[in-house]
Amino acid sequence: MSGSQPSRAGSELVDAYLADLDRALRHADPASRDEVVSTVAEHIDHALAERPQPVGTRDVEEVLTALGPVERVAAGTDRDPGAPDPALRSAPWPRWTAPLVLVLGAVSIPLVPLNAWLALPTAVVAIVLGVLGARAHQGRSKRPYQAGAALGGLALVLLAAAALASLRAGSDAPQPSPPVPVTSAP
Repeated sequence: MSGSQPSRAGSELVDAYLADLDRALRHADPASRDEVVSTVAEHIDHALAERPQPVGTRDVEEVLTALGPVERVAAGTDRDPGAPDPALRSAPWPRWTAPLVLVLGAVSIPLVPLNAWLALPTAVVAIVLGVLGARAHQGRSKRPYQAGAALGGLALVLLAAAALASLRAGSDAPQPSPPVPVTSAP
């Protein structure tokens, strides 16, 4: 720390925070991880330098609290593009979710002319689960999720086309002729 040295306990808090941040960034590119940790360390140093001297443990705690949890700081950084999203990888997805997403997407298409009210939520669920599943998996294991999301998207496009066709057909219907006055003989 340049202008202000925190107490020994304060230094230990800073070191622990930076070590936790380094661990939270384990999926990041090593160069990016080092840059983020270095930048946060400089920010802490600068924030402590602006505090009244001597800097105590309470000052360090306030600065670290203002930074927020290391998970939030780590979430705001760029990860290695090939690495799976750690937030989605926290719990493994059951093996049956990939086929389920694919089936939901495939079933939503024939449901469009049969029951649009059932096709809509089926397609939306296929898209949401497909996108989340694709983000949580790597390589070939993400393909069924992508396919299910694509089929769900196609079903939504078909639903929109059917809705527009229905609206257009309703406007082309013949209009009733105006009423004709009937006169009765006296």
